[in-house]
Amino acid sequence: MFKMSETADQGDGTWTPVPEGDYDVEIVTAAWREARTGTMGLALKCQVKDAPQGCSATFFDDLYITKASGQPIEYGRKRAKALAIRCDAETNDEPDPKKMVGKVVRMTLVVQPDGRGVDRNRIEKIVMPQVRSDPGASADAYREASGGRAAPPADFDDDIPF
Repeated sequence: MFKMSETADQGDGTWTPVPEGDYDVEIVTAAWREARTGTMGLALKCQVKDAPQGCSATFFDDLYITKASGQPIEYGRKRAKALAIRCDAETNDEPDPKKMVGKVVRMTLVVQPDGRGVDRNRIEKIVMPQVRSDPGASADAYREASGGRAAPPADFDDDIPF
């Protein structure tokens, strides 16, 4: 398991986040959590694989999916759904946090200040595998490129521009 570099702590208790970009990230812990406001979300502890020297490999993020009123928060729901798909952790169309732990997922990370003004990493998006459309490609090739997911069904309702 990756251990955080001693140099990540700048000596004054501050941590240096990794620069913005795409990284392979391991989900260390994942659990449903209700904030003090009543907002529900998926609380994550993550470790960036091969974090640059001098940066903190560990970061925390919450993907909030509903407000206290029960109104969906679409941005958080989309990220949580994408994470569940990449981790093969969907149960009854909802993410199953227990199935996410230990999975390594490609993510786009950004640097944003927290409530105290301290810069930290946040998940901007989950990077989905790019699968090229190849009429000769087999279902096995698609399954391998998409992390084991079955090929999506054909959708004949789409407009074909020709």
